[in-house]
Parts: sequence; C-alpha cells; structure tokens
Amino acid sequence: MKKKFTKELLWGGILGGVFVLSVIVYIFTGAGQVNRVLFFPTEGTMELSGELRRVPRRGSDEENIELLVEELILGPVELSLNPLIPKYTTVRTCMFRDRTVYLDLSPELIVGKGSVELSVDESLAGVDRTIRFNFPRVEDIVFFIDGEMYDFKPSGMESQTGLISG
Repeated sequence: MKKKFTKELLWGGILGGVFVLSVIVYIFTGAGQVNRVLFFPTEGTMELSGELRRVPRRGSDEENIELLVEELILGPVELSLNPLIPKYTTVRTCMFRDRTVYLDLSPELIVGKGSVELSVDESLAGVDRTIRFNFPRVEDIVFFIDGEMYDFKPSGMESQTGLISG
C-alpha cells in the first residue's frame, strides 16, 4: 500500500512539474505571438494613431510583413479609429529583399475607396508607417497596385506622431 502511494506521488510530482514548466515556457515565449503597432486614422482629425495588436509570429520577415498588412486591411478594433485600407483589398505579393519591401496590393485599394475616407497616397502612407515602425530594418518600400508600380507620393501623414493606445 505504501509503495503504491509513493509511486502515485512521484508520478503526480512529475506531471505537476511538466505542467509548471509548460506554463513558464508559454508565458515567456508568448506561444508564437508578437505585439505589433498598427496605425489607423482617428475619427474626425484623420491623424494616424497606433493600435497595439497581438498577432502570430511567422517564419520570415516577408510572412510577418504580409500578415501585418493583412491586419491593416481587417481594420481597427477601437471604435475611435477608421479603416486605413478598403475591406476587400488583398495582398497579392509581398517580398523583402536587401532591406526593401515590394508590396503588391489588389486594385480594390483604388476601386474600394468609398469605404475609406483617405486618398490612395494617404492609405499607403499609413501602410508605410506601420511597416517601418514594426520593422526598423526596412529602408525602402515599393508599392504596386495590380502588378503596376505605384508612384507613391507621401502626403505627410506618415510623419505625424500617433498615440499608441491599447
């Protein structure tokens, strides 16, 4: 009887130790999650304001940048912020080579502008700011719309400082 109790206690201790270890690993690794700041225009003033979002960590910078832009397309969670990119826009291609991001977005960026109060340049300025903020090693971003290089002229929106709210 005493051996059975000792054996159960030993296995219970091992199982409890594994549980505690897995909780510690989960807390410190974030279970593959990373915090990102996404910039959206504020209601009324249309200045860019940051929204903290927890997103899955992907394998490469390319995949992480693509996911970040897809999160921008989903729009803000906070009600005081407006969408930056029209809802049905898709990321056609995202490449990251030699510190330059090549980002090809679908034509809905232009066609679907009715749902967004910003010009294409203002929307792209918000995308530019979001990518550069989260990936400081990015030196240049080249935008394409439906495979055609877009002559991006920042409207000054990307230089505004937005508050990070969580």
